[in-house]
Amino acid sequence: MTTTERKHCSCSGFTLPELMIGLGIAAVCMLAVSGVLAGDQRAWLNVYDRVYGNVATGADVARRRFETLVHKASKSNTLLDAGGAWIEVLYYADETSTTVDRYARFYVASGYLKVDYGQVNPRTTDVTPVLCGNVTNCLFLKTGDSAQMALTIDDGSHCTRITASAVMHVP
Repeated sequence: MTTTERKHCSCSGFTLPELMIGLGIAAVCMLAVSGVLAGDQRAWLNVYDRVYGNVATGADVARRRFETLVHKASKSNTLLDAGGAWIEVLYYADETSTTVDRYARFYVASGYLKVDYGQVNPRTTDVTPVLCGNVTNCLFLKTGDSAQMALTIDDGSHCTRITASAVMHVP
């Protein structure tokens, strides 16, 4: 190539200042996008914890167990504390039982919702599982043929209140 050809050559490219300005703009855009994604991730984790965390799962376990046992309980053999601190339901062990032979007593002890399972005659307690922890308030009620449990669970970061209710179907 001769000197005259070099003068007429149209070379395209970026200068160093143009390249630095372009990289700076790209970096600012990437930081903005990553900030939005990080905020979305935190929000998703918060929602996930509210749905599947200890408070939510504990409340769900307590509600299901209460409703299941009350639903198969005898409506004529329910004992309730005068202040609503505990409730005891009597139920049949299975479909072949001819008498009410099992009991379940729901109560709160040291911030845990517990239920005693046992035999009615002779009176024995077989097992006492913990249904949920972090219980700050629990009230049991009996109205007609149904029983209710108003439960508040608070672990310091999440709080939920549930009301479980079931009708006793067995005479």
